[in-house]
Amino acid sequence: LLNRRTIDERILELGRTNQEKNVGIMMMDIDHFKHINDTYGHQAGDAILKGIAARISSVADKGENLLARYGGEEFFVAIPGATSEILKETAEQIRMTVCLSPFDIHQTAPIPVSVSIGCYSAEKGFRGEISRAVRYADDALYRAKETGRNRVVEYQERPFDLNESVKSDAGSEGTSDVH
Repeated sequence: LLNRRTIDERILELGRTNQEKNVGIMMMDIDHFKHINDTYGHQAGDAILKGIAARISSVADKGENLLARYGGEEFFVAIPGATSEILKETAEQIRMTVCLSPFDIHQTAPIPVSVSIGCYSAEKGFRGEISRAVRYADDALYRAKETGRNRVVEYQERPFDLNESVKSDAGSEGTSDVH
């Protein structure tokens, strides 16, 4: 897979692509990865990272899609031309591909692993930088982790509620909600 630096360089390219078509963004994180490293060791963790990269690729490495290891145990997928439905279906396929088969890395037993995935569909002509769409997908990822892990959550902006206390700084773009 590509690395974070390469994706950062290609974000501008995705922004130009988005002027002509939708761009679906996914951020995903391996659930309880620290536990895997602490229990089975870092070599086992590395084998799991490689295995998950292969499983993500088996589902999403098509056409002009961009796949990357974003950092640590986080992965990034961008799907130019994807509708919101295609994005969510692809994310769900990745999630199922990862969690349905435990990883047999020659431990006492195969290791079950799951991922949490956040999605954001930047519609054609999305107003703003694609980096903002990546932040939205990342916000949805954190919502997936907060609401139980091993799930796909699409970013949703909530309508502003005057009765709700504002906890964010003035530069905030909004909040996410599970859908």
